[in-house]
Amino acid sequence: MKKKDQLARIGVLVFVLVLLVNIPSYAEEVRGVAKDTIKIGMITDMTGPVAGLLVPYANAHRDYFQWVNEQGGIHGRKIKLLIEDDRYSIPAAVAAFKKLVYRDEVLCISGPGGTGQHTALFSQLEKTKMPSFAVAISPTMYTPYKRYVFIPAGDYWDFIGVIYDYILNRMKVKAPKIAMARPDTEGGKVVAEGGKKWAGFYNQKYYEEILAVGATDATSQILRLKKEGVDNIVVAANTTDAASLVLRTCRKFNYSPNVHGVQYACGDEVIESAGEAARNYYGVHAFSMWYDDTPEMKKLREAFMKYHPGSKPPNPMYQMGWYWGTIISEGLKRAGRDVDGEKLVDAIETLRDFDTGGLSGPVTYTSKSHKATNYCKIFKTDMKKKRLVAITDWLKPAE
Repeated sequence: MKKKDQLARIGVLVFVLVLLVNIPSYAEEVRGVAKDTIKIGMITDMTGPVAGLLVPYANAHRDYFQWVNEQGGIHGRKIKLLIEDDRYSIPAAVAAFKKLVYRDEVLCISGPGGTGQHTALFSQLEKTKMPSFAVAISPTMYTPYKRYVFIPAGDYWDFIGVIYDYILNRMKVKAPKIAMARPDTEGGKVVAEGGKKWAGFYNQKYYEEILAVGATDATSQILRLKKEGVDNIVVAANTTDAASLVLRTCRKFNYSPNVHGVQYACGDEVIESAGEAARNYYGVHAFSMWYDDTPEMKKLREAFMKYHPGSKPPNPMYQMGWYWGTIISEGLKRAGRDVDGEKLVDAIETLRDFDTGGLSGPVTYTSKSHKATNYCKIFKTDMKKKRLVAITDWLKPAE
């Protein structure tokens, strides 16, 4: 009897040991999630041609997650952000992705910083089941639905549609001539598609000029637009420098069209750079501007001034970075302590008219669409304040 009891105890002990051996830790079982930390990756341009936009974007992630960590983290875990520089290059973005996935084993990735880079990673994102949060605002990011790709706010087509509606129905311009000034990139091609779509919708002729990424001269483009009698130029470029260049060149040739900077070409620094030439400058953006009086913008400003004392306000891409910090954190909260990549995606897909505190329009993600919203605001130069001020509330394009 005694021998049987010993054998039974040994059997129970072996059973318990087998169970323990087969229960992996978070570090072994869940990519990017440990007992006390969650690793989030980022791929963005820190030293290349659009670093001026994307460094503020990266800084906003750092600041947001530092603020989260100071509040105790999320479900007891602190966020660790790992940033890789893709220099706005597809090969570098692919290399950065492989490092973050296979060496660093992050839970999710913010970026990369352009349409071409993100498109090149579509198959790898699907293969590795890696949630990603785009900088690019092209319809190709969400059409068709891609489970592991989320985009922020609206897209180029929304913004261009809002501009057409504003010019025709609010400014009451009769027979306007509206032109796109865009780069010859994947994102620029999407701009052309959107411009042609809305020109057709409103029975307008389509005009465009190609403005290379990093261009320092736009003389030939502006002279052609002036000759055509174009009275509204939509600058859908990669940087605010492009909007400044267009405005200064127009002034040089005594040409005074309205110039609309879309998303990346929208920012107060355009006014500082272009000076008097910025009088007819409008900005169209999916996020509020620095001085907008909303609850989330107030929190954002307080955090920035705390972490960057004495610094001047950053480019509005900071707002996009803060937005993704907000969305990722909300997803982690909803996913619960037992989080992984799949549960993070599922959790974000439960957002319905999510209130960002005035940072953006209401946000919805579903299991059928990862386009957050189609709202944007229109801003105009206030020469006295030397900044863009909102002249509309949140707008959507015509349907």
